[in-house]
Amino acid sequence: MEDTRRSIHDTRDETFATLEITQPDKKWKIYLQCKVDKGAQNTVLPIRILRIIVPRSFDDEGIPKPETPEKNEAILSAYGSSIIKSFGP
Repeated sequence: MEDTRRSIHDTRDETFATLEITQPDKKWKIYLQCKVDKGAQNTVLPIRILRIIVPRSFDDEGIPKPETPEKNEAILSAYGSSIIKSFGP
């Protein structure tokens, strides 16, 4: 990723940020709208989005390459206590 810009949209109950991501080897930009959770202890990004943002970190089958951050020992849970698999530090 070469360039990332952001804009913030704040309402009374929710805050959203739109990230503009420009890749050095692409002629197009990615706009990613994120809901900001001020109480969260981790940032969660779906792996399908990561495959779009940094495709060279994945093989042709969509599996993270060895140099991509490995799974870690953190246990993340969603509402209802369902477990979320995670990658990275």
